[in-house]
Amino acid sequence: MPEENLKEKIIAKLANHYQLPYVHITGRATTGIYLLLKTLGVEGKEVVFPALICPSVAYAIFKAKGIPVPCDSSMNDYNIDLPHLQRLVNPKTGAIIVNHLFGHPLSDEIINFLLSLDGIPNIEDIAQAPYHVTKLPIKVMSFGRTKPICADGGGAVLCDDPSLNLDIETLGKSLPPFPVNHDGLSDLHKELFKLMYSYLESGYAGGQEIFTTFPNIFCGLYFHKPSKDLFIKLNRQLNFDGLAHEFSQRRITGNRYKDALKMKGITHPVDDEETVYYRYSVLAKDSAIRDKIVHALRGAGIHASSLYDSLHIIGGMGQKELGNSINISGRIINLWTESQVNEEAIQKTVKIFSNTLAIGNN
Repeated sequence: MPEENLKEKIIAKLANHYQLPYVHITGRATTGIYLLLKTLGVEGKEVVFPALICPSVAYAIFKAKGIPVPCDSSMNDYNIDLPHLQRLVNPKTGAIIVNHLFGHPLSDEIINFLLSLDGIPNIEDIAQAPYHVTKLPIKVMSFGRTKPICADGGGAVLCDDPSLNLDIETLGKSLPPFPVNHDGLSDLHKELFKLMYSYLESGYAGGQEIFTTFPNIFCGLYFHKPSKDLFIKLNRQLNFDGLAHEFSQRRITGNRYKDALKMKGITHPVDDEETVYYRYSVLAKDSAIRDKIVHALRGAGIHASSLYDSLHIIGGMGQKELGNSINISGRIINLWTESQVNEEAIQKTVKIFSNTLAIGNN
């Protein structure tokens, strides 16, 4: 099938599923956030976003010349904290970005608050929760590696405003093509990011300035047109009926972890059995125990991570404003929930948790 026909087919699927008439396919989700922020005119204005989110969201804010303002997280589900969000919104606010962190759906209270705001657009990042359909009218998707809908890259912007969509399409045409050295740029970025963040954490005075330059240094990595094979991959992956099984398995795996990891020193998120987990994420008693568990899991060949570090540093905020986010980022353990995670892997994970906690408590 010709590429243009595939593109129209994919757009129709997304528009129908999310009940939003306008869809623009992008090089990656970060590209989509940048296109939205730029067309929404946030230059010189504050952009409120979760302190626990992929750092590339901050890159998009910098690229659009907005002022990043991280918002604290809820200890219940790790999503953006509503009371703090309400305090941050002011006449200087140009946009608000929210996400469903690790698959936990935003509460109705947060969604209703966002819908009640007059003149402040909000962007719903559904990269980790494409299965949650809300009434929010502007969404960004990711089809990157490990995402629930995976095409090894790419993203999409969905909205209900024809004028906004036209502006996004026009600006999108000016972006460079997909970089031929994409993987090399990605590896270099990871190494430099680790170095930069260590500077920030140590209080290095120039650390924040280094971070703000990343969108320019890695402009080609984060802000580009879709790859030539994206539509072919998406055509294979974008079957919401077929994906229903994968989403169901993620829910089942998460609930298995919830039941099996009821241990002293492990705090679970507040959710229900209908939550579809991108990751099942628990909190250890402290960062030392967390690091030991993650190290042991990885040593046994089990996927686990401790992302995300709180992005509070780039906003110049400290423990007082973003205490929950700092707390969570220092204790969190993320467990994979894909359908490939079988009962044997779950039992091995539980045993590692139990043994590590027993040693740590002695």
